[in-house]
Amino acid sequence: WYINKNNYLEKSLLYNTISIFSLLDNAEYIKFNFSGKTYYITKEQIEQLYPNYKEIINNGIDKNNFNNYVENKMIDDEFIDKIIKDMEHINIYYIYSNKASNSIKFWGEDAVIIWDLNYWKLFQKYLLQVENCKRFNKNLIQGIIGIISEFISDKYKSISEISMFVKQISDIYGVKIQVSYDDCINLQDVVEKGKLFSLFHEIGHLEYHKQNNELVKVCEELVRDMFCSIANKDLSSLGEWAVLGRKSVLHIKYNKNEELLEEITADTFAVMNMVNYFKNSDNKSNFQLACECAIAIEYLSAFQVMFNAVNEAWDAHYPEMKLRFPVRKHKIDSYINELAVARDGLCGQLLVIIIQRMFYLDKNECKRLWDCIDDNHVDNSDIISCLADDEFICTAIEDAFS
Repeated sequence: WYINKNNYLEKSLLYNTISIFSLLDNAEYIKFNFSGKTYYITKEQIEQLYPNYKEIINNGIDKNNFNNYVENKMIDDEFIDKIIKDMEHINIYYIYSNKASNSIKFWGEDAVIIWDLNYWKLFQKYLLQVENCKRFNKNLIQGIIGIISEFISDKYKSISEISMFVKQISDIYGVKIQVSYDDCINLQDVVEKGKLFSLFHEIGHLEYHKQNNELVKVCEELVRDMFCSIANKDLSSLGEWAVLGRKSVLHIKYNKNEELLEEITADTFAVMNMVNYFKNSDNKSNFQLACECAIAIEYLSAFQVMFNAVNEAWDAHYPEMKLRFPVRKHKIDSYINELAVARDGLCGQLLVIIIQRMFYLDKNECKRLWDCIDDNHVDNSDIISCLADDEFICTAIEDAFS
């Protein structure tokens, strides 16, 4: 039992957490036990959740930044409530798996975010290859095919014939990466903002299932309104994917795909929280922050759509590879493609519009933002057409075992 006047407990908890992680390099987690409440937080969670944390621990503790971002924030009750709420309900389980996928798992009322470190390692390598091919004028399609082929080879290393065969693709088409991640500050920023967006996305799923978060309800209505306003002529830019785009619109409009609605609502929830974390930064303009957030989401979305398509296509043939069954063609779950079109092709525009409005960009800045996104767009369609093609996979499996 305690008297918690003026959020004294929460302020002390947050202040002590930042102080401990800043001062003790070997501290990996902290667990606070109070009457009726338990707070468990890891250093990695604080690095992702607490705004400007890296600036606080710049070469030890930066006293000025500590005062600005910790001391001065102790009088901001809204800020304290926001961070504490995130600390209170987020449980993250860190893994390193060949599935390379982040997700959220529910057990009754309990939930845990599965945070796969291998996914972020692969995303980082993908970004490095994009930068490498731009800088040295190399073939980007070959470069990315090499990276994903290497991942597939490692994923199925228990099936030596498949692993060795796919590794040859990487060896033949791979492009040597000549840039260092440590030297690419812009890519480090993309990865960190991508992680933050992904974390908020999973929290969005959690709040969606609770059905009591007002922001999630606002996001859901935004998604419904946007999809209901899409006309057939608006889908022409999707080209051959227009039919699938129309299907997505109808599914959202007539409540026929709850899973799709949840995913896009989680994306909308994520971008709103992401912007709130970076708004009013002391050392960056709103336009610069808007560009950084939009570029990070653009890179992550392009990578995820491509990676999911290839991963699902190969996983569909796992029984044939593992048990040496006769190879047969599989139909990729249409939901995978529908989700890709809805999130990347349709909802992507909504996310950028949210970024524009929340950062109060003027008309000229909005145009420059879209130009910036276009300049950083990566077209992975050829990689999907190659590595996720069912005929290619069937032939590869047959050749590997022959």
